[in-house]
Amino acid sequence: MWGVFSEMNKKVLITMGILVITIILISVYIRQPTVPTEEQLSKRFSEFKIQYDEKKAQGYDVTEAEEFARKAKQAFDKKDYRTANKLLESAFEALEKATISVAPVKPIKVETNCIDGIDNDGDGLIDNGDGDCWIREGPIYETHPYYYDGTFKGLIKKIPEIADLGVKTIYLMPIWKQKTLEEKDPRYFLYHVDDYFQINPEYGTAEELKELVDTVHKYGMKILFDLTTGTIPPGGCTMSNDNWVFRIPLSELKEKAGELGWVLEYTTIDGNDYVYSGCEFNKRLECELFGTILGDEVVLHHYPRHANGWAVNRSNPEVIEYFTKVAEYYIREFDIDGWRIDYPANNYNSDIISGDYSILKLLRSVKKAIVKVKPDAILLAEGPMVERGMNKDWLEKDPVLDELCEASYSYYFYYRLEEVKSSKRLIDILKEERIWHNRQRARLLETHDTQRINEILPQLNKPLIVLISTIPGIPWVQAGQEIGARNSYFFDHQIDPRVDWANGNYELREFYKKVFEIRNNNNALKYGSIENVWKSGDNTYAYLRSYEEDNVVVIINFQNKRVSSILNLPFNSGSTLYDELNNEYFVVNDPSNFKITLPAYGSRILVLEKK
Repeated sequence: MWGVFSEMNKKVLITMGILVITIILISVYIRQPTVPTEEQLSKRFSEFKIQYDEKKAQGYDVTEAEEFARKAKQAFDKKDYRTANKLLESAFEALEKATISVAPVKPIKVETNCIDGIDNDGDGLIDNGDGDCWIREGPIYETHPYYYDGTFKGLIKKIPEIADLGVKTIYLMPIWKQKTLEEKDPRYFLYHVDDYFQINPEYGTAEELKELVDTVHKYGMKILFDLTTGTIPPGGCTMSNDNWVFRIPLSELKEKAGELGWVLEYTTIDGNDYVYSGCEFNKRLECELFGTILGDEVVLHHYPRHANGWAVNRSNPEVIEYFTKVAEYYIREFDIDGWRIDYPANNYNSDIISGDYSILKLLRSVKKAIVKVKPDAILLAEGPMVERGMNKDWLEKDPVLDELCEASYSYYFYYRLEEVKSSKRLIDILKEERIWHNRQRARLLETHDTQRINEILPQLNKPLIVLISTIPGIPWVQAGQEIGARNSYFFDHQIDPRVDWANGNYELREFYKKVFEIRNNNNALKYGSIENVWKSGDNTYAYLRSYEEDNVVVIINFQNKRVSSILNLPFNSGSTLYDELNNEYFVVNDPSNFKITLPAYGSRILVLEKK
């Protein structure tokens, strides 16, 4: 009997064993990940490429993710989709864990061709030219915490990405305590600086600002702060001294108005009395006269833009001393590399105020102070003239600020590009441009004061960035311009100034990066002469940049069609040209009749191959 039970137990045990094994095998099978199809994996690779490119562009170390993705692609090519999927998941995980690379960008060797050996600023010192040199080395990038999350920390995180773009100089808009007149829009009064020695706590601390400067330097770039000398906010505590602003007795103002044939008008706003005349709306309200009435006197506002605040007398010794101390303080304590000078043009109407109250004396004092602390510190001016109208008719005016400022704005290609009808006219304009002491002009498509280029002329974004990067001067970029941002900073005060970095056009950014890389690595584009080489055919800009042994031919098509032009090139027959922008080669069989084609809105940057 026991034998029968033993036999039965044996059968039961065997059956149970088979059942357990079956359950285990089913469990293992269920746990096995589903093998994706070729189509599904291809889609995942595309998703990875988008995230990878974005991370890499932002300065993250994506080396580990790149290695996993490479192995995944090898498995995919062998149709081992299970392994490819597993490796691709590891690549995504590595992207998530990637951190910002802190390896500094290797600085480009500074050339010495820009030394002029002249005491330009009248301080008794022969200029060493260093500032002239480093400002030429690469693009200038205009930015502010408001473009990010409103903090220095937010901007610091973006520094690797800015350096990766090819930028060599960062210009930081005002970051000081300000006199906010409308709480609903404090950024509008960014330039109503109340105290240059108090950093606006909204952005962060002094230590964080120093960290920002240190990070900029770590990545091989320079940084300029913003000096607003022409205006102060009404009632500002720092510069409220009566002698610091232009004042005139109301009775005297009435006499002058009568002599000029002006009709004075009066108004009261928020309890303050004002007098004004000759106001017109030209993008912004501009007036021949606008003043705040205080008793029997009138405090004159900035001319012509009264909304900028009270007009500072920049020839006043106390004003000169104050701004000199400010400029020297931030060079010494924060190690910045110089200053951008906001609106250096005269801030007063000479029909009302007679005499010379220009910015020249103030800038001479500032320049002398900062170069004693840092010999290669520079000044960059918002225009090279002191007369009103610095943005237009610049060919006819003396660039007197070239005495003191290593570089200054040229707004020509923002305001008047439509007047440039031919390649020859472009070169003539550049040669007619008045530049003293071998100084530089910043070439810009947009600033915080203008509409975005991608808002008004998106189809011309690429050809225009090639233009300003390959003519004499320094390309200028506003934060977000490189990814096609459309939200103007000051132009429309209802728009959030923060750039949508997550959804930007990073294909456009890669184009900017490539153009800047070509420009930064070519002495002909940084220092060279320029000559027209367009001869006939479709209308394009075509010019030759030459410096010593380096030669570059640039052709730009601003038309919405494929074009073909004939160029007259000073090269030998049989020479080979390489298009660095599009990776193509051309043989020059007939230099005086070299035919070249370009797609709609296309550009070529051709370098002569050396034998």
